[in-house]
Amino acid sequence: MTIDVGVLKIERDRLKESLRELENELRRIEAEQKKARQREIQAKRKIEALDTLIDVEQSAAAEG
Repeated sequence: MTIDVGVLKIERDRLKESLRELENELRRIEAEQKKARQREIQAKRKIEALDTLIDVEQSAAAEG
């Protein structure tokens, strides 16, 4: 039984193309994840800022 080198090369090329597509998809997903993480950080910072303003206002109201 002989192995057809041409068939093996075709299969290899298909796998390489599939791998390239997966790598591109992975990069896209990683970029989306990074954007989502940045939005999360921004939301947490806004919450912290609002908490600080609330604390300052409540302190001022309690004193005055």
